[in-house]
Amino acid sequence: MIENGSDGIVLRNEDSLNSPHRNSFINNTIENNGMIKGGYGFYVSGNATDLLLKDNIIRNTNNGKQKAAVYISKSSPPVKFENNTMSGHSMGDIVNE
Repeated sequence: MIENGSDGIVLRNEDSLNSPHRNSFINNTIENNGMIKGGYGFYVSGNATDLLLKDNIIRNTNNGKQKAAVYISKSSPPVKFENNTMSGHSMGDIVNE
């Protein structure tokens, strides 16, 4: 996911029955998203459980407006991170709100 107008990957705020449980994102490049109005590499909101981000490159370069590698809403379950490379984000790599 490179240079999307908003967020690169969005896990919406769905109820538990409709949430995207047990998703894994492995060996991806997520870069410079939020080109129109700012955004995040991953935006996680809602009830998705067992989410894994592994061996990804999540970065913002001088050309991008990606504010953080991963945004996790306060109502979302924990996300598991393994061996990701994150860089260049004005708000830091992982934002928990």
